[in-house]
Formats: sequence, C-alpha cells, structure tokens
Amino acid sequence: LAGGLSVLETTANPYILAMGSDESSVQRLNLAQAFNPIGSITGVLLSKFFILDNLNTADASTRAG
Repeated sequence: LAGGLSVLETTANPYILAMGSDESSVQRLNLAQAFNPIGSITGVLLSKFFILDNLNTADASTRAG
C-alpha cells in the first residue's frame, strides 16, 4: 500500500504542477494532497467489505477437524 501511494504521489505531483499557471501551482498541489487521506480511508473500508467478509470465520475446534 505504501509503495503504491509513493508511486502515485511521485507521478501525480509533477502533472498537477504542470497543469496551470506557476502562481497557483502550490494551491493545486495542496488541494490534490488533501484528498489523499480520503482515498486511503476509502481503500481500507472497501477492502474490509470485499476481502474480510469472505474469510472463513469457523472457530478453532471446527478447523481442527
């Protein structure tokens, strides 16, 4: 997860800076970085529903046979 976030930030930041005027580049970058925690939390919640809900919740005695 951390590796993906670092790659995303490394590739997205120069693109955000190049999208408009130099005077407003810092504001654009700050706005884009403000949504990073929202995406991180959303990813955790979605993985909770799609991955953890499908796990086998049998107790230890059932799994032992």
